[in-house]
Amino acid sequence: MRHLIDSNPIIEYLNGTLPSLGKAFFRNLLEEGNAFVSDVTRIEVLGYPRMAPGDRQQALHVFSRLASIPMEEEIVELTIHLRSSVGGQTADAIIAATAIQYELPLITRNLEDFKRFLPFHLAIIDLHQM
Repeated sequence: MRHLIDSNPIIEYLNGTLPSLGKAFFRNLLEEGNAFVSDVTRIEVLGYPRMAPGDRQQALHVFSRLASIPMEEEIVELTIHLRSSVGGQTADAIIAATAIQYELPLITRNLEDFKRFLPFHLAIIDLHQM
C-alpha cells in the first residue's frame, strides 16, 4: 500500500527516535517504493537552516528513495478549500490536500494539526502507535 510521509517521521527516522515497529514499517515503505512526499515536506526537511552537513546527506539519501508529488492545480484548489473550511497552517493544508487528492494515508506524528482534515477523508497513521 502506498503512503504519503510528513516531515516529522522522516526526521525521527533520521534521528533514530522511531519505535521499532514504526522504524520497520518506514524501512519497508522505502524498500518497496511505496512512499511518497509532498514538495512541502522536502522543503521543510531539506530547508532546515541548522541541519548539519552529515544529516543533510542522510536526508538526501532518504529522499532519493521517496517519490515526490508536485503541487499541481488540483492540490492548490483543494488546499484553498481546506484552509477556507477549517483553517490550519498552509504547509499542513498542502500536505493534507496531497494525501486526499491521491488517496494516500498520511504518516505523521503531528496528529493535532492534521485531525481538522479528517472530515475530508484524510487517513492518518502515527508510527508511534503501531
